[in-house]
Amino acid sequence: MRTVLKEHWAHGRHMESERAWFMSAHSAIVGGILAFLAQRGQSENSGWIILFLIWTTVVGFLLTIRWSEAFDSLREKVNAIILSMNLAIVKDEKGNIVDLTMNVPAGRFFRIFRTKRLFYAYYCGMLVALVLYFGAVRGYITIGLCPKI
Repeated sequence: MRTVLKEHWAHGRHMESERAWFMSAHSAIVGGILAFLAQRGQSENSGWIILFLIWTTVVGFLLTIRWSEAFDSLREKVNAIILSMNLAIVKDEKGNIVDLTMNVPAGRFFRIFRTKRLFYAYYCGMLVALVLYFGAVRGYITIGLCPKI
């Protein structure tokens, strides 16, 4: 049983790592491309480049939803197995009480702002910002920071 629980925890950590890694990579790509555009100035291809960034943001958002739902499903299944075997609360070798469920306690801040919601907020905010930037670059809206091409 210990091996099964270790494998489930490892799989859960792997899903969390994938989500964090993709967001980090996305941030680096967006930051690099926007820095490149700022360095060389706007051109006829700027709109297409920003559309690519919008596409990667949508893909990142959809992957984050998938990883969040998969993790929640894994956590619920593991908790059901543990509870059915009356193993939710046990004592370790030193006599300390250990909760074997995958219910991670959250502090005050994270009771309201769950981690998965922060990932969702990142992609939604990035999507809004990129769409506004695209509109400004193409001349659909005026922000004042982006010269019209």
